[in-house]
Amino acid sequence: TSYFMKLGTQTFAITLIAAFGLGILLIALLTRNLRTIIQTVKRFEEGDYQARIPVQKSGELADLSETFNHMADTILKNIEELKEVDKLRRELIANVSHDLRSPMSVIQGYIETMMIKGDKLSPDEQKKYLEVIFKSSEKLNKLVADLFELSKLEAKQVKLHKERFNFNELLQDTAQQYQLKAEEKGIRLKTEFAAEAMVNADIALMQRAIQNLMDNALKYTPENGEVAIKASLKNNQLEVAITNTGKGIPEDQLPHIFDRYFMLDKEKHGIDGSGLGLAIVKKIIDIHEASITVASKVDGDTSFKMILSAA
Repeated sequence: TSYFMKLGTQTFAITLIAAFGLGILLIALLTRNLRTIIQTVKRFEEGDYQARIPVQKSGELADLSETFNHMADTILKNIEELKEVDKLRRELIANVSHDLRSPMSVIQGYIETMMIKGDKLSPDEQKKYLEVIFKSSEKLNKLVADLFELSKLEAKQVKLHKERFNFNELLQDTAQQYQLKAEEKGIRLKTEFAAEAMVNADIALMQRAIQNLMDNALKYTPENGEVAIKASLKNNQLEVAITNTGKGIPEDQLPHIFDRYFMLDKEKHGIDGSGLGLAIVKKIIDIHEASITVASKVDGDTSFKMILSAA
């Protein structure tokens, strides 16, 4: 009996020590994972936004780690978006201050001249001055509108109002609007539409895109040239091409054609504009998850092609 009591006591003691050691080991492992989580959270709090918790295979700590990592990714994404909006805001202010200086200087200069000379100006001179002021104010108004529209598109502050409509009707209306302007420049305007051209898109934005493309085409088409609007259906996709004759675009400048403020050899062509029209078109097409490309040859045709999903 004494032997068995002694053996039982020793076994109990060994078991107790083993359990105590195992408990300490488990607590150490648990606190180690907790320490890792706490250290990672502190790093993130101190500004290391790339800090992430290593995710274990399973368990509550793994769920906690995944939740924190997801939260960190969301915060980082929001921070990047805020930085991008702030960058666009600063760029807009810089661009506005630079681009508005020219028309404002013209308007101010002619108004000062009229104030100084007063009655000394003949009616014809007054009319001429007022026409210059009016054209400069129109240019100023369009520039401001384009700048703010492009800024809103780049900042993703434009909400799409999609609806199903016949794209042919939009193209037909636009062609009619530009018919008189084309005739004044001696430009032939041709149209060719698909039998069916239903799409889901924002009508107002798509109209703006087509108008900007038409403005660009008429600007660079010489007298007795031709502008063609064509819509066709291929593999359940609507292809809309606006093509114009002219001097074409050099190959090295094609990759920059949709860049903000890019204008094709402005002085050589004598074209007046802000260089924002095609940038606006690209942003409108992008938010519709569609595509636009340009193909051109020097001293040949230039063609802008939009591809949208048919509805």
